[in-house]
Amino acid sequence: MKEDVFKFKLVNFKHLLYRDDHQNHEPFILASQAEQVWYVPDPLEPDWNVVVKMSQRGLFGMQSNDPQAEPYMDQQLEENVMLRDEEVGWVREGTEGETFDVWTTVALLVLLCCFAITGPSSWRHGRGRAKGIKEWGTGAKLNVEFNAMFQPLNKLGRSFKGQLGQIVHNPHRVPLTYLSWGSVPEDIVEGIWKEVQDNLLYAPEGLKQVVIDSCNKLWKDHKHKTKTNHYKPFKDDPNINEKVPLDILPEQWRVMVEYWSSKDAMKIASRNSKNRELRGPVHRTGRTPFADVRHKMMTDGESINKMSVFMKTHMITDLDVKLFLDEYNEQLSMIDEPLRTEEVQDKIFHNLVGKDGHGYCKTYGIGVPRSAVYKKDVSPSQASSSSTVEEITQQVRQTVTEEIEQRLTVEIEQRVTEKLKVEFEQIRAWMDFIRSQGGPSGIQVE
Repeated sequence: MKEDVFKFKLVNFKHLLYRDDHQNHEPFILASQAEQVWYVPDPLEPDWNVVVKMSQRGLFGMQSNDPQAEPYMDQQLEENVMLRDEEVGWVREGTEGETFDVWTTVALLVLLCCFAITGPSSWRHGRGRAKGIKEWGTGAKLNVEFNAMFQPLNKLGRSFKGQLGQIVHNPHRVPLTYLSWGSVPEDIVEGIWKEVQDNLLYAPEGLKQVVIDSCNKLWKDHKHKTKTNHYKPFKDDPNINEKVPLDILPEQWRVMVEYWSSKDAMKIASRNSKNRELRGPVHRTGRTPFADVRHKMMTDGESINKMSVFMKTHMITDLDVKLFLDEYNEQLSMIDEPLRTEEVQDKIFHNLVGKDGHGYCKTYGIGVPRSAVYKKDVSPSQASSSSTVEEITQQVRQTVTEEIEQRLTVEIEQRVTEKLKVEFEQIRAWMDFIRSQGGPSGIQVE
């Protein structure tokens, strides 16, 4: 125990005079010697606590050592006369009065209260960062379910993606100072994959590319949001280097600000902005990935061609989506119904939305390459973007014609063979009949 310069007593409970490990160390005092106190941690010395005495309820320390001080202040109560409301002046004197409608004021107050509760749309928080898995890193093996393309499914699969997001959001693990995900060192990427293998019950080798592609997108999204929310609004502020986001290290933030302010970065940003305008309507799946959408559609027995998945993940009330659907149906109506195969529908789909990106297929989600979807070397999306409905129809008709010709050739060969076989049997029967009648011998029919 010690006393500071302000005469406050401080105690340190890490250095006790009496401990409970010895019976003779139990302290003993009389009840008259005890006082009720409480302790406040000292902000300058964390191990020390300031002793504050408690005042007993119902008792007030009115005593004073100053002979000039009065124990209490005398209060002279005047005789008040109860007045009626009309005798009391409620109007402020010395200022010009103003008349207003009470109900209008009440309505305005109600609107203000509603506005304060809901707030403008720009004040509303987004959905926030996805949560990870609380069992992650505890030694427990998680049984995450995957589809045939190694995409995680269901609620635990979405939490698994959120866990990957927490990994790439860690500035100590994957800094945002790299120019692109391709510049991230191999040991960091392998470290993430090793961590996934240590926490999953089943981690096939095919899952690795899905994990890497997911981390790629999550990392790029994190970098984009950091630039949008923390750099662009304050890029002209001379003290922008001091406005460090909470999840970014100060030295990394200064490097990012310096790069984003360069001319090269501005050119790249302008080019990327124009490219994003060409992407078309944005899907409305939220945190439900395409893998879960396709899995549910298959379970419900629905068609899972690209157009069906597209309409399942977009709002028909969106004007861009409605125009896209009208154009798709118009082009599809120009093709004979027997020729409307899934391949033809996908070609029309890609003719409107563009080709598949590098390393992924539209409406399949992250981590699914074209080689895992298309059996042939050239996918429907690789066809020329200038392909017309007539060209598509001609290609389909040519394919169908070749298939019909091949089928007819096989069928004709079978029929000719069967007919020749019947005629041969008839000839054999006739020769047997002639021999049985004593006709010419020495003729053998096999």
